[in-house]
Amino acid sequence: PLAGARPLTSTGALFGTFEYMAPEQMESAGKVTPATDLYALGVMTYQMLTGRVPRGAYARASRLAHVPSQVDTFLNEALANDPERRPRDASEFVRLFDRACRAPERR
Repeated sequence: PLAGARPLTSTGALFGTFEYMAPEQMESAGKVTPATDLYALGVMTYQMLTGRVPRGAYARASRLAHVPSQVDTFLNEALANDPERRPRDASEFVRLFDRACRAPERR
Protein backbone atom coordinates (compact mmCIF):
# COMPACT_ATOMS: atom_id res chain seq x y z
CA PRO A 1 0.00 0.00 0.00
CA LEU A 2 0.99 3.61 -0.50
CA ALA A 3 2.44 5.40 2.48
CA GLY A 4 -0.36 7.19 4.34
CA ALA A 5 -3.11 5.51 2.28
CA ARG A 6 -6.18 4.36 4.21
CA PRO A 7 -7.80 1.01 3.39
CA LEU A 8 -11.18 1.16 1.66
CA THR A 9 -12.70 -1.47 3.93
CA SER A 10 -12.24 -2.74 7.45
CA THR A 11 -13.07 -5.98 9.25
CA GLY A 12 -16.75 -6.15 10.17
CA ALA A 13 -17.69 -3.07 8.11
CA LEU A 14 -20.94 -3.13 6.17
CA PHE A 15 -20.09 -2.71 2.51
CA GLY A 16 -22.29 -3.14 -0.56
CA THR A 17 -25.15 -1.73 -2.58
CA PHE A 18 -28.26 -1.72 -0.42
CA GLU A 19 -30.64 -3.02 -3.11
CA TYR A 20 -28.54 -6.16 -3.62
CA MET A 21 -27.68 -6.92 0.00
CA ALA A 22 -29.11 -10.05 1.59
CA PRO A 23 -30.96 -9.69 4.90
CA GLU A 24 -28.21 -11.48 6.82
CA GLN A 25 -25.61 -9.15 5.33
CA MET A 26 -27.53 -6.13 6.61
CA GLU A 27 -27.74 -7.68 10.08
CA SER A 28 -24.05 -8.42 10.34
CA ALA A 29 -21.24 -8.06 7.83
CA GLY A 30 -19.72 -11.21 9.36
CA LYS A 31 -22.61 -13.38 8.13
CA VAL A 32 -21.63 -13.12 4.47
CA THR A 33 -21.59 -16.55 2.78
CA PRO A 34 -22.06 -17.85 -0.77
CA ALA A 35 -25.83 -17.72 -0.08
CA THR A 36 -25.43 -13.94 0.22
CA ASP A 37 -24.14 -13.80 -3.35
CA LEU A 38 -27.00 -16.01 -4.53
CA TYR A 39 -29.48 -13.53 -3.00
CA ALA A 40 -27.83 -10.75 -5.03
CA LEU A 41 -28.05 -12.96 -8.13
CA GLY A 42 -31.79 -13.37 -7.41
CA VAL A 43 -32.16 -9.58 -7.20
CA MET A 44 -30.37 -9.17 -10.53
CA THR A 45 -32.50 -11.88 -12.15
CA TYR A 46 -35.71 -10.23 -10.95
CA GLN A 47 -34.43 -6.84 -12.12
CA MET A 48 -33.47 -8.16 -15.57
CA LEU A 49 -36.94 -9.68 -15.98
CA THR A 50 -38.98 -6.76 -14.64
CA GLY A 51 -36.84 -3.63 -14.75
CA ARG A 52 -37.43 -3.23 -10.99
CA VAL A 53 -35.54 -4.07 -7.82
CA PRO A 54 -37.47 -6.42 -5.48
CA ARG A 55 -37.79 -4.81 -2.07
CA GLY A 56 -40.47 -5.36 0.53
CA ALA A 57 -43.68 -6.76 -0.95
CA TYR A 58 -42.52 -6.90 -4.55
CA ALA A 59 -44.80 -7.72 -7.50
CA ARG A 60 -44.65 -11.20 -9.01
CA ALA A 61 -42.34 -11.28 -12.01
CA SER A 62 -45.03 -13.12 -14.01
CA ARG A 63 -47.28 -10.06 -13.65
CA LEU A 64 -44.60 -7.70 -14.95
CA ALA A 65 -42.88 -9.86 -17.55
CA HIS A 66 -43.91 -12.62 -19.93
CA VAL A 67 -42.56 -15.50 -17.84
CA PRO A 68 -44.24 -18.61 -16.42
CA SER A 69 -45.62 -18.34 -12.89
CA GLN A 70 -43.11 -21.00 -11.82
CA VAL A 71 -40.47 -18.26 -12.13
CA ASP A 72 -42.23 -16.51 -9.23
CA THR A 73 -41.76 -19.62 -7.07
CA PHE A 74 -38.09 -19.81 -8.06
CA LEU A 75 -37.52 -16.12 -7.28
CA ASN A 76 -39.25 -16.44 -3.91
CA GLU A 77 -36.69 -19.11 -3.01
CA ALA A 78 -33.74 -17.17 -4.43
CA LEU A 79 -34.85 -14.09 -2.47
CA ALA A 80 -35.72 -15.95 0.73
CA ASN A 81 -34.82 -14.22 3.99
CA ASP A 82 -33.50 -17.56 5.26
CA PRO A 83 -30.23 -18.37 3.43
CA GLU A 84 -30.93 -22.10 3.87
CA ARG A 85 -33.97 -21.81 1.55
CA ARG A 86 -31.93 -20.36 -1.35
CA PRO A 87 -30.30 -22.51 -4.04
CA ARG A 88 -27.14 -24.09 -2.60
CA ASP A 89 -24.79 -22.86 -5.34
CA ALA A 90 -24.69 -21.08 -8.70
CA SER A 91 -25.12 -24.25 -10.77
CA GLU A 92 -28.27 -25.17 -8.84
CA PHE A 93 -29.51 -21.58 -9.25
CA VAL A 94 -29.11 -21.84 -13.04
CA ARG A 95 -30.65 -25.32 -13.21
CA LEU A 96 -33.71 -24.32 -11.16
CA PHE A 97 -34.16 -21.05 -13.05
CA ASP A 98 -33.93 -22.86 -16.39
CA ARG A 99 -36.50 -25.42 -15.25
CA ALA A 100 -38.87 -22.67 -14.07
CA CYS A 101 -38.55 -20.80 -17.37
CA ARG A 102 -39.27 -23.92 -19.42
CA ALA A 103 -42.19 -25.07 -17.27
CA PRO A 104 -45.59 -25.19 -18.92
CA GLU A 105 -47.83 -22.48 -17.52
CA ARG A 106 -50.06 -23.63 -14.70
CA ARG A 107 -53.68 -22.55 -14.77
